[in-house]
Amino acid sequence: MKKISYLILLFISMSVFSCKKDNTTEPIVTFNKVFTSKGAFPDAGKSVIQTADGGYILCGYSNHDVSLIKTNSLGEVEWEKTFGGNGDDAGKFVRQTNDGGFIICGHTRSKGAGKYDVYLVKTNSLGILEWEKTFGSVQDDVGESVKQTADGGYVLCGYTVNPTTAGKAEVYVIKTNASGISQWQKTFGDDKINYLSYDIEQSIDGSYIICGDSGISGYLLKISEMGIRQWDKVFGSANYSVQQTSEGGYIVAGINNYNGTDETGQITKLTSTGLIEWEKTYGGKIKKLALKSIQQTKDGGFIAGGFVQGSTSPEGYILKTDSKGDLQWEYNESYYFYRINSLAQTTDGGYILCGETIGNIGGLNAILEKINADGYR
Repeated sequence: MKKISYLILLFISMSVFSCKKDNTTEPIVTFNKVFTSKGAFPDAGKSVIQTADGGYILCGYSNHDVSLIKTNSLGEVEWEKTFGGNGDDAGKFVRQTNDGGFIICGHTRSKGAGKYDVYLVKTNSLGILEWEKTFGSVQDDVGESVKQTADGGYVLCGYTVNPTTAGKAEVYVIKTNASGISQWQKTFGDDKINYLSYDIEQSIDGSYIICGDSGISGYLLKISEMGIRQWDKVFGSANYSVQQTSEGGYIVAGINNYNGTDETGQITKLTSTGLIEWEKTYGGKIKKLALKSIQQTKDGGFIAGGFVQGSTSPEGYILKTDSKGDLQWEYNESYYFYRINSLAQTTDGGYILCGETIGNIGGLNAILEKINADGYR
């Protein structure tokens, strides 16, 4: 595996967010870190979560390898690891596991059956590889999200290109045991359009909820513990992030009016049976707003992040709502963040963000930022 070294470029206590709520206020930033590899290839932060010790784990890609970075509570690097080979490999999602280690999913072109394969990597608490698995066929197969399940195994979703359906992509769901051995694999789709899935979560009843898009509309798919379709719903234009809420329903973030002139971010709240309770769009006259990550907050509201397509390049975007989806505050990041790909509330009530920023060598760099609980002064 190739070792990379990261140059921490920024540690700031102020941010250049512009606040839509009050232009005289700015978010209080605990830290802002940019990670740049020595190579000329792009780096990106795709997923972040706070770890049990109060630090953070960030995954993404660097120099065409899966990148895993562990920091302390101030964003200072404790260790960094890469996984993959000579091909094009990337990490898309990371979570800490019950044993204190980490599970990562993404894709690899260095290993597997051919083209891109789903790549599942398990490490210990220090990032040392315990095992790695690939899933897929000779066509492209990509992993987007992974979660540990109640039985100690893992469930992951993404998409697979099925040569028997005129090369159309299908939703790809894989359930493994604790050692990464496949227990079952399911695909969902048809031979008419592409179906992509971006996020999966196990519900409290043991079933799984999956969100994605078909290129025509966004969808939400509920399957049983054994992967049998229970119900599906179509809404919005693309759905990127889903979480079960405290009362057993679901919250979904994505895009509305995907092919329209003005794309707006959309958050949809559903009951446990898939009935829509409310839908809200955000952005107004802001064009091409995409919400890529959402989480319920301690106060019962929601925090969501993504990006808007600016006049020259994307700009990071974050918003906070109450429990009914009514906007409490929002920021359009016009300087550091190119995209916000993942966010989570931290134990102190603040928020950790990761994504991509324009680097000083002309490419993309991974970025990690922590802001205060209210998001503004």
